[in-house]
Amino acid sequence: MPTGTKYATYYVPTIGLSKTKRWLNSKWCIIVAGILVSASLLRFYKSAHDSGIYSHHRSGPDGSYFYKPKRPSNWKFKSDTMFVDNIYVISTFDRTDRRGRMQSIFDHLGIDVQYARGVDMEREKYKFGLPQHYLDAYHSGVIGCWQSHLRVWRDIIQKGHETAMVLEDDVDFQGNIMSWIKKGLDVASKINRETTNSTELVWDKIYFGHCGEVEDERPPLAPDVPYLFHSKRPLCDHGYLLTRHGAQVLVDLLSKRITSAIDFEVSMAIYRGKILSYSYYPTPATQRRDLTPIPDLGNGFLDKPANSVLDFVKRFGHIYNAFEVQAFGL
Repeated sequence: MPTGTKYATYYVPTIGLSKTKRWLNSKWCIIVAGILVSASLLRFYKSAHDSGIYSHHRSGPDGSYFYKPKRPSNWKFKSDTMFVDNIYVISTFDRTDRRGRMQSIFDHLGIDVQYARGVDMEREKYKFGLPQHYLDAYHSGVIGCWQSHLRVWRDIIQKGHETAMVLEDDVDFQGNIMSWIKKGLDVASKINRETTNSTELVWDKIYFGHCGEVEDERPPLAPDVPYLFHSKRPLCDHGYLLTRHGAQVLVDLLSKRITSAIDFEVSMAIYRGKILSYSYYPTPATQRRDLTPIPDLGNGFLDKPANSVLDFVKRFGHIYNAFEVQAFGL
């Protein structure tokens, strides 16, 4: 009969090396190990919370909805903003998986970004003072997307950025994305100088990620850049460049109320001549339907881009996991 106090069919072992094997085979070992692990996790999360890592989920360090990844002091990656003043990535609170994927791409490219907390209308339905009949008439995703982009446009104006890039958190890039962006900006600047004889920017928006099919029906803006055109009817807003003037125009036009999806409203403003916009065709940034459940629009803009950066990182690099995303404050 084993020595110890009996509980049901298990025995609490007494001190002694001869009882070690029985102790390890009992449920008490599992219980104690679980307690120790739980205590360690609680200590880790408390330390992370006290250090401010998780505060970025709801607001940035300055109390805003914008934040950048936390980095150790010995971080060696270069930081580039792709020839604009700031890069915004719109992402809702719960999509840590997308932020991990996107941050892996950005670190591979050496791009410095700022995350903008996307609006989740299921949680923030009554925050914007919209009447109930309006909330009932439009899908929460439509309103949330509108308010998310509007939040970024206002920040561009407030921070005084002359140019900015806006991305949604489910895009992938062609491998030479930096070259595409630079050439497009060079052409826009050249047209700017020729038409205004001034350095002040007159274009409002440049789409490099969209799902429009008629953007190449007009002649290209420059013979040496045959993939950049005057915008006609672009749809989707997963990747675009915006000037401060363009942000102000969009805020003035679309801040009070919309009657359809935000990308359609902007497209109609372009069609009516309210916004001066250019579009890449084909696009160097795409939303991938194999990663996000997006309806098949039948235009090929939701397929993998040529020389996909994400596929390269998956094969030769590393996609950040949930623990790394938390450590980065994402």
